[in-house]
Amino acid sequence: CADMNAQVNLLLEERDRLKTRLRRIEKNYPFIAGDPAATNGNTHPQTAEIIQDQVRRYLKVGENALAIALLQEARDLMPGDVSLVVMLGKAMCIAGNYAGALELLMRGVPAEQVTPAIRILRASAHMAIGNLGAARVELETVLKKDPTSADAHYNMAQLLVALTAPVCEKARVHYALSLNHGGAPDKQLEQAIREARLLDKIKKTKSATPTQQTEKN
Repeated sequence: CADMNAQVNLLLEERDRLKTRLRRIEKNYPFIAGDPAATNGNTHPQTAEIIQDQVRRYLKVGENALAIALLQEARDLMPGDVSLVVMLGKAMCIAGNYAGALELLMRGVPAEQVTPAIRILRASAHMAIGNLGAARVELETVLKKDPTSADAHYNMAQLLVALTAPVCEKARVHYALSLNHGGAPDKQLEQAIREARLLDKIKKTKSATPTQQTEKN
């Protein structure tokens, strides 16, 4: 209980600090505090940047709950800012709430504002909860528009290895393309692809008919 109370107090203090900083910005940019309809729902970019910088600090030190709480309050202040929705989705994924992140990213982002980065994030959330088919659709949509997306190729390689019947060669190709387009090496994924290819080879050998095996001998 003591730890929980301390966390709540810390969050309240951070909320007050955030509001103080926002009030300072409003003095320089009065339209921020005005009617959102008067500015078509837009706010000065510096406001969101302040919030996002603080969220990054929280996430860097593992304070996921504080990051999420801050972003949720920021959404109330700036409901039309899609960047805050996306960042909240990322924070929820980091915290392990993939289902919640997916619901947010599906409902909280207008269709016309869905970017490749959002699709890749949604694909990651789909994969985490076992919706591999939906994840594949998201990634294929990204790669159709941008065949050079390293992140999409990397995630596709992960997905293909995770299938009940892994598509090993395609996974290897997507991983290679990810590296070619600037993606970072992943030793665990490389190992998973090698293991899947080996198991696939064994499976094919076992499925060969006795006649085929005799002919080979």
